[in-house]
Amino acid sequence: MRAFVAMRNYITTTTQITAELAEIRAKLALLERADEDNAEAVNDLSEDMRREARQHLPGNRRPVGQNSVH
Repeated sequence: MRAFVAMRNYITTTTQITAELAEIRAKLALLERADEDNAEAVNDLSEDMRREARQHLPGNRRPVGQNSVH
């Protein structure tokens, strides 16, 4: 009888641990997906800022300063 009770407790504990592990894996998958989305958003912002910076770079302007007078 004790062996049966021990086996039942083991199976119950194992089932609970398996359920908790499945829940943790699901949460991890959501976090990884969110992390990928965040990385993509950061890359998009970086590209946008790079484009804007290029637009504001001086093209063929005359340099300012003491040596610029010809």
